[in-house]
Amino acid sequence: MEFLKKTCCLVSSSLLLAALPPLTAAAQNPVCPFLYETDGNSDSYIRLLEDAQDYEVQPGDSLWKIAEELWNDGGRYPALYADNRSQIGNPDLIYPGMILQTAGSAYLEKQGPPTAFSTPQYCFDSPPGSWPVGTTESGEAWANLVLLGSGISDIACLVQDKEPATVQALQNWENCTLQIQDYAAEQYPDSVTNLAFERYRSTKNEDIYLYSYTFLIDMEPYQQEGELEIDVCVGMKLTEHLQAQFVGFGSRYDIHGAVRYVTASFEENPEGYADGFVSVNDSNMQITPVSEWDVHGLYNAFPWIDEYFSALLREVTGTPDSDISEKERLLHELHAVEIGPLE
Repeated sequence: MEFLKKTCCLVSSSLLLAALPPLTAAAQNPVCPFLYETDGNSDSYIRLLEDAQDYEVQPGDSLWKIAEELWNDGGRYPALYADNRSQIGNPDLIYPGMILQTAGSAYLEKQGPPTAFSTPQYCFDSPPGSWPVGTTESGEAWANLVLLGSGISDIACLVQDKEPATVQALQNWENCTLQIQDYAAEQYPDSVTNLAFERYRSTKNEDIYLYSYTFLIDMEPYQQEGELEIDVCVGMKLTEHLQAQFVGFGSRYDIHGAVRYVTASFEENPEGYADGFVSVNDSNMQITPVSEWDVHGLYNAFPWIDEYFSALLREVTGTPDSDISEKERLLHELHAVEIGPLE
């Protein structure tokens, strides 16, 4: 029943969006925004450690100017001062040639109980608002554990046993970002924009990776004007035994902030493992179809999003498949996987 309600919601929202004039990016209220100052209650926040960088002070620099250059926020200069107190006695006095440590901490305010999904082995939270758990399907694109947001917004979940090959691939995150950029430029040169990447570590020394982008859909083949913009974000967290991924999409909604929060909130519960046997692969949690690419273990969301919304728009507008021949390459690229109910 939840799936049927979700499908109707998506169709209704798509009809509304398709009837609008050319769509442009709308201002989005941030979901779970980063905070750089807290009230001191560590239990109320998820702390993420940003990648460390060395910065050599240049003539004319100030801590405010450096914070603005590094983080686009000069107001974060107190954190820069705090991390370099050993060599900065007065925050108004820094000198050319100083080497500053710029690893910062960012905080996400916890949204409180109950958790969105919990098993004996792990749990994770949902973003603010109502996000019931269900499934979603459109054309060949399918996921069987999904946080269902309002309107056009979903976060599909994929929790698996951690693979050494995934760890090895993602350790060279810079190379992964280049591979993803090359893939998007080759396969979706006119559809993908605002491609961005993030990497953090948790206070438990767990790696968190994200890539995000905006997917542009030309509405002309669907007898509509303009473009539909879908924001997409994929998050991956590697815990001691697990790799948890969250694939989110949204229109006019900060899905990037939502996926970042859900990914950061994921926690493994080692006490849930019986007799030392660590595995969740028998849960049959899947996002399908699967499309191969060079980044091992990280879900390729580009063709999944393309198929999901192409099929949805065909259904909504009554456009036959033969009128959208450019989508045929997608079906050759995707590799469907037979799936059953989530156990």
